[in-house]
Formats: sequence, C-alpha cells, structure tokens
Amino acid sequence: MAFLERYCFDCHDADKAKGEFNLERLLDAEISAHAGKWETFIRRLAARQMPPSKRKRQPS
Repeated sequence: MAFLERYCFDCHDADKAKGEFNLERLLDAEISAHAGKWETFIRRLAARQMPPSKRKRQPS
C-alpha cells in the first residue's frame, strides 16, 4: 500500500480518481471483484503509460 500511496494516490485516490480510476476503492475490495481494473493497472505500468512522464517514477 505504501508504494501506491507514494506513486499513485496523487492522481488516483478517492478525491481525484483521474480517469475514473480510484485505487482506494479497489484496495477496499477483493482483487477478484475488480479483476479488469487491476489488469488495466498492471498493463499501463508495464507499458510505462503510468505514471505519466511528468510524474515521479519508482526507482528500479
């Protein structure tokens, strides 16, 4: 959760939910309840679409 708070919540928390993507809501439910949303999340990270180029990326 700390990873998501640091790198994702600025744009995808309950208050902002850019792209109608609210990670806080997803974290409150079973993963299987929102499997499609999690798949989209993973695909965008893998394709380096998220975070956007102007935002801080995770160190790796």
